[in-house]
Amino acid sequence: MNFEILSILAFFGILATLVIIDRKNIEFGIILMRRTKKGEKGIKEFAKKHKKFFNTFANVGLVIAILLSIFGFFYLFKGTGVKLILPKVFPGEASESVQKFVFFMPLWYWVIGLFIILVPHELSHGFLFALEKIKIKSVGLFLFLIFPGGFVEPDEKQFQKSSPKKRMRIASVGSITNVCVFILLIILSVSMTNLFYEENGVYVFQINNTYYPAKQVNLTGIITEIDGNRIRNIQDFEIILNQTNPGDNIQIKTYEKVYNITLIEHPDIPGKGFIGVSIASPNFLTRITEINPNIFYEVKSVYSNSQKSIIIWFKGLIDWVSLISIGVAVANLLPFLPFDGGIMWQAIFEKTTKKKKFSRRMIKVLSIITYGLLILNLIGFGSILEILGLL
Repeated sequence: MNFEILSILAFFGILATLVIIDRKNIEFGIILMRRTKKGEKGIKEFAKKHKKFFNTFANVGLVIAILLSIFGFFYLFKGTGVKLILPKVFPGEASESVQKFVFFMPLWYWVIGLFIILVPHELSHGFLFALEKIKIKSVGLFLFLIFPGGFVEPDEKQFQKSSPKKRMRIASVGSITNVCVFILLIILSVSMTNLFYEENGVYVFQINNTYYPAKQVNLTGIITEIDGNRIRNIQDFEIILNQTNPGDNIQIKTYEKVYNITLIEHPDIPGKGFIGVSIASPNFLTRITEINPNIFYEVKSVYSNSQKSIIIWFKGLIDWVSLISIGVAVANLLPFLPFDGGIMWQAIFEKTTKKKKFSRRMIKVLSIITYGLLILNLIGFGSILEILGLL
């Protein structure tokens, strides 16, 4: 039995033990819930002490939250596609049909990641409840199937009677905190890459043309050598290719395979050899971080195998948590109830129209549309047509 299976069994064993020990304080049902009054005083005192900061943070955050919500909605409307991110509970590869809908991440990354995401998210809601003088009834934890969570529960009647501006600020601040966590994790990830990693290969992408050499041999993977010359980065790759001519036979080595390729003439530069691959264009994030998406980074060879394993594990944790942190932030701000985005937009509609009933109707309609778009993006329009027997 490998370590992964043992750690999974240990996790569920610890979880079951904690539930049994604390069963008198746990509400059993479809969702296991543990409420407490502890922490309420500390939240109020901290919010009061840093009142100016939280006011500014909430005001700036509200503007960013509205923009992110609009971006997320139009992303769904565009039909780019979305996937669920779930913990990999059982070892082995998932089937292709499952991988169409789900990203699987290591269980411990999932557990630690949810803690990193949920604690700041819920605390920020709590600080704003205290700042806006809305009573906090309880704080707690819950478990729905394998999905743990946390909450800061306000007096719901008092919250609903509060002004739209207060509700907007409170609803938006949790996801904006997750955005801040995302930024901090990206900075940490870049720092780790610069400190512990080195350039060690180039990712290339086939151009979809059957006449191009790369497509004919199905060139995939990370290029590490061309004709015995070490390829560590884009500069190495371009220097070698600039010395080639149409008709040259070259040998390309990747981590998985060796390819023998006969070059053709470059479609745009006469007399220059051409493989038929493309390089990903840098985006906003890669320009800021200066981490090239085309380069394969590997832990420096000066470290021992055990040190490499530790570095890789922590780097993986940071990268996965940063991914789910920004994903949770945007998804939570989508305009649908009962999520924060729905609460925020209902308050926006109420503030702009001055009509509570109209705002409720608006957010219900918007929620139905958003849920529909989510399902379409998750399953895929083509898959739905197949299910309905139209393809």
